[in-house]
Amino acid sequence: MGPGLDTGVRVRLGETVLKYANEKPFREYNFVIEVLGMEHTLCGRYSAFERPMSEWADDFPKDWFHFAYNYTTNDDNVAQRAHKLRAFLERALNQHDEGRRLGSAVTHAALQVASSSPMASALYAVAAERKRVADAARAVEAARLAAIATEQRDDCAFAQTFNSMIAYSSVPPGALTTITFPRPQQFELRNKLGGWGDAVIKGPGGHPWFKLVRTNPSFFGELFKNAHFAITTMSGEVLLVLQEKFRCMNFEYDLFRIDPRTRMHVPVCKIVRSCVDNFMRINDKYRIEHYNQVGLHGTVTCSGSWPNQFTLLAGGAVVASVNKQLVSLTETYHVQIAAHTDVLLFVGIACAIDRIHHEVEDERGRQESRRRR
Repeated sequence: MGPGLDTGVRVRLGETVLKYANEKPFREYNFVIEVLGMEHTLCGRYSAFERPMSEWADDFPKDWFHFAYNYTTNDDNVAQRAHKLRAFLERALNQHDEGRRLGSAVTHAALQVASSSPMASALYAVAAERKRVADAARAVEAARLAAIATEQRDDCAFAQTFNSMIAYSSVPPGALTTITFPRPQQFELRNKLGGWGDAVIKGPGGHPWFKLVRTNPSFFGELFKNAHFAITTMSGEVLLVLQEKFRCMNFEYDLFRIDPRTRMHVPVCKIVRSCVDNFMRINDKYRIEHYNQVGLHGTVTCSGSWPNQFTLLAGGAVVASVNKQLVSLTETYHVQIAAHTDVLLFVGIACAIDRIHHEVEDERGRQESRRRR
């Protein structure tokens, strides 16, 4: 049986005949089952269908209050039951179970199909075709997932080397470079990033892309003595420096890319949350001053409330969105970055805003404690 085999099973309602057994009337239901152009007639009374069919289908249309209705001589009740049985049979015989039900001897017995009959062969053929189609779909899905997994590993590997590759390229010293991908990327930020120790920033597939580390002179030397945090590759190469300036309720973060050849700080942007801009506001307002429009179209603006339903826009188009995971033992944020968008820049902006947000919350807590004294 080649591809394109019709695997559908159709059930038609035949006659409902009034018969007698020991002078007691009963209804015999007739159904015509069509498979691969062949027809098979299934006939019997309701009670004869109930037990065998209930063994392979949980949704057999049982009538718990049959004693209250006349299903023998009342034609309307008989027709209603017949339509329910027909619908049940067609639904049960077209179950998405990779042909297991159609290929079962229990099913054949319930349908009154002889084991060596042409109809049994037709049912087995349809069952085999359904299994083949399911196996083919599984193989396609496995290949798709494998391709995605390969992309995720390759993207993560590129993030580890792209900055050092600049040293061997024609990009002039001090020029701002970007790391972009032709597909969206989602990153996971956990806890109060930078609140304590180092934090790993995971990308698609759970692969570790970057580390956010607290910097100090003994670790990075005099070059980074004014930096509070840095985003590095997993091997420790510094990619982006985040320098904070917190004064009263005014919070600023300056972001710098690091030229791999000269180790020069290349200004990228400044994130500002000022006391004046946020006076009497429910949602915090952040101002982002981007110094170089490479990889962007228009100014960067914010919308929403950190960390739930918070978006970053460039030229009015959403380029990144942040949402907090509702159920988590630790604070976990998911940062979705649009295709063809500088991943490092917007991961850095998200980390800076997260740090400012928690500092603001901590300061509010300290002020509240002082008022209660």
